Amino acid sequence: MSYIDTPYFYRGDLMRDYTNEKNPYIKPFVYKNDSRLHFNWVRAIETIGISVFTALIIFVGARFGTFEKAVVKQDIARIESQKMQCDIEEMKKSIIELQTNQKKNIADVEKINSNLEKIITRQMDYFLLTQKGRQQDINELKKSFKR
Repeated sequence: MSYIDTPYFYRGDLMRDYTNEKNPYIKPFVYKNDSRLHFNWVRAIETIGISVFTALIIFVGARFGTFEKAVVKQDIARIESQKMQCDIEEMKKSIIELQTNQKKNIADVEKINSNLEKIITRQMDYFLLTQKGRQQDINELKKSFKR
């Protein structure tokens, strides 16, 4: 068995010798051929291209994922703002309703006050009339006692 036919892990060198094409493994960037170091440009470009493409896919996926999250957050914020807007409209309606109820209550209180004033004046008139009547009765009694 010659040096070329021996498997790679039996060899002492670190660089694979590609003079034997029976083992068409993926060639590294730098390989040894004819006891000289060669740089494999095709393999380097392939590896760099695959790395860049993979990084691009990961980056685009991450950006798309964060974009989706941002869109979802924006939708949630929009829905929350719509709910808050509806709540504000309901609060405005309830405030207007309370103001109209307050005006009605003030009008009712004024009616009650006017009715109370009427009742009080009637009672005062009745009281004064009864007092006058009593005074007249007392005066008549005094006159009758004097006779």
